[in-house]
Amino acid sequence: MAHFHLIERDDGTFGFELRTPDGSVVLAGIAMYPSRVQAIADVAQVRARSLDSAHFRMLDTDDGHAFELLDEEGKAFARSPFWPDLGERADRLRSCRMHAIGAPLRMG
Repeated sequence: MAHFHLIERDDGTFGFELRTPDGSVVLAGIAMYPSRVQAIADVAQVRARSLDSAHFRMLDTDDGHAFELLDEEGKAFARSPFWPDLGERADRLRSCRMHAIGAPLRMG
């Protein structure tokens, strides 16, 4: 089952990842949140904003192809890994949008 994975880092900050049923990461928070509550708030924002494709920005670099999820101000707050081809990015974006809304939150 797809899920959001809440991560506590060694420095005491928190982050999150959206993982597919096979455990692949399709989206991760960019910020290093000082509290668990702030990381969970951005998970809620992912759920709400992933409904509209206009909230995503595509990235194309020498490293590959990725996407970002934008907040209300148009700033990226979550990013996917980079994939080598556009087809894989498109598949992962569909997966992100499909799973984000109902994925449960697991503490890591």
